[in-house]
Amino acid sequence: MRARLRQADICRWLVATETSLLVPGVQRALADRFGVSEATMSRDLRAIFGTPSQALHKCPICGSRAIDAAGLEAIEAGTERLRSL
Repeated sequence: MRARLRQADICRWLVATETSLLVPGVQRALADRFGVSEATMSRDLRAIFGTPSQALHKCPICGSRAIDAAGLEAIEAGTERLRSL
């Protein structure tokens, strides 16, 4: 429960400060700010944002349903796919 609350606080803080996770040292600064180790912060960020492979296999709308290869192609094609029908 504490991890989920901390992850929500991390999200709020990132949005409020418009901090980029691409800046070197941000993970360490976040760990210091929230009083956790860098390993814990890494796990929190993975829980918040997922891994790239997880993102490709989840529905971009609801985030819970797995998408097969055909579904992924349809999303990437977007409205162009509908015009060809």
